[in-house]
Amino acid sequence: MERRRNLTILVHFTGDNVMKNEVSRGTRMLCCILFCMFPILTQLDLQSAQADLTHTLEQLPGWPIELTNAWKTSDIIITDIDDNDKDEIVIGIDNTVHIIDETGANLPGWPQQAGSIRSHEITAVAVGDIDGDGDDEIIGMEENGVYAWHSETGILVEGWPVAIYGDSEDIVLGDFDDNPLDLEIVIAVVKKYSSPQLRIYIMTQRSNMFFVI
Repeated sequence: MERRRNLTILVHFTGDNVMKNEVSRGTRMLCCILFCMFPILTQLDLQSAQADLTHTLEQLPGWPIELTNAWKTSDIIITDIDDNDKDEIVIGIDNTVHIIDETGANLPGWPQQAGSIRSHEITAVAVGDIDGDGDDEIIGMEENGVYAWHSETGILVEGWPVAIYGDSEDIVLGDFDDNPLDLEIVIAVVKKYSSPQLRIYIMTQRSNMFFVI
């Protein structure tokens, strides 16, 4: 009886070791399979992505448009400039501002150039009524100043451009005075002196300015 009990204990321990060995062997096999399949799965994902890139969407007539020798663009604003119930694209391209309609053509009077130096790119544009005439103006910022044009003609608004030197990437319009009919222009400008200096300007149509540091 004693020998049989010892034999039973031996079998139990042997069985546990076999199970542990089998689990360890199975884990190693699974890792090997996954390692071998990884390049195949990666290639399948790449082929799937390339296949997706071959899909094309229907383009509107006149699109896409191409502008030769264009180096830099500002952010794009989408809005109905001419009140024809169709949106236009307002965008700065190099040192010019464009208003492009649904056909891919510029509206009459556009594009307009900000300065004569092409490398002084338009860094930001904004659209809004800054003189209270009921029509939107187009505001463009380049490194030497701020421009404002009448959207319907492309003619500069009286009193503009205004010289402001520095780097700015954004223009925002808001109502900061007692006149609810026109908007003021907010620009954050970094001036690169011996140490960089940030100034936030609030500008009115009359080009009166004050800033907050």
